[in-house]
Amino acid sequence: MNGWKKKDKEWRDYPLGTKARESWGYGGYWIKEILGWRWCTGTATFSSPGAANEVLLPARPKYIVKDDLTLGYDIGNSMMGVLAAKIGGHDWKNGPVMTSFSTIRPATAEDFETFRVQIPPDFKGE
Repeated sequence: MNGWKKKDKEWRDYPLGTKARESWGYGGYWIKEILGWRWCTGTATFSSPGAANEVLLPARPKYIVKDDLTLGYDIGNSMMGVLAAKIGGHDWKNGPVMTSFSTIRPATAEDFETFRVQIPPDFKGE
């Protein structure tokens, strides 16, 4: 199963970055983001990942800052979910953004204060 396990709680209780799939499916998966669940090749988000019955938990969400303008979380595949941004950064309402060809660094507690975002309970001061 490569780390995939059966769903064992409500969809809203899974952490950001969790992937969900149907055990009988053929390769696609859902990703949990701030606004809901997004299909791996799509941009729209939904309240639940359809008929998914397996999850792959992230080791721990990794909070990052892109180009010192955007605070977010790494969702893999050179993509990040956006939590907040300064002027010139990416708007969270536009969905995930690419991190390729950008300057990326781990977020600090000071970044959460600067971007005026509450520190998530799973943030360990990367």
